[in-house]
Amino acid sequence: MKELVNILYGEEIKEFKAYTRKQKAVHIYVVVSLCLVFLFACSNSLLAVFIAAANLANAVRLGYKHIPNFGQEE
Repeated sequence: MKELVNILYGEEIKEFKAYTRKQKAVHIYVVVSLCLVFLFACSNSLLAVFIAAANLANAVRLGYKHIPNFGQEE
């Protein structure tokens, strides 16, 4: 299993390990915010969806600010 993950995501893992602590925190913040949007999208609370979407927008803004090549493909 470890070899499969390494084959599929080896370059991304190396790139993530090279990031600073702040850049790693922003990446994790983006992933958690995206999960919250998906979680609240299944609920009936429209307010919770808007708050989660605003949180995701803030996470993406921080991603563009702190992480080089955040929204670009290589």
